[in-house]
Amino acid sequence: MKIKAFRKSLIAVLMLLSMGHIESVLAHSAGGVIDAAGNNASATDLAQVSCYDDGDGPTGYLFIQIQDLSAPVPGLLMSIQAYKDSQMINDSDIVSGDANPSPGAQLWGGDGIYYISASKTAAGARTFNVTYHCMTSTSVHTGTDITLLQAQ
Repeated sequence: MKIKAFRKSLIAVLMLLSMGHIESVLAHSAGGVIDAAGNNASATDLAQVSCYDDGDGPTGYLFIQIQDLSAPVPGLLMSIQAYKDSQMINDSDIVSGDANPSPGAQLWGGDGIYYISASKTAAGARTFNVTYHCMTSTSVHTGTDITLLQAQ
């Protein structure tokens, strides 16, 4: 029961993040618990990131990064994928629960809708954080909004 209440609270926070009601420093970071019951090795969370020119220039690329915030479990790793049109990238946090994020990856797709998904390599609940930023070709931050589509 506590897990359901936590998930509802997390979804509310993610919705606030997507609407920009939380300080902009936090507005491009989201996360939660994937596979809270710990029995779905293929659990995947999915979000839509909208990149647009907010006056700082058109989007050149989407930057993504994932961090596993759970206790270390051998062989249980977190990854994040981003795709737009016919392009896709993957970035993995290669050390389980070490408090360091993945190296980060860039998907060059211009303005528009990108999809990002968080996944893991085995069954087990994982708490994670995702960082995402729409950037111009000269690495200036530009318009970035997120919508949570699926939380497993």
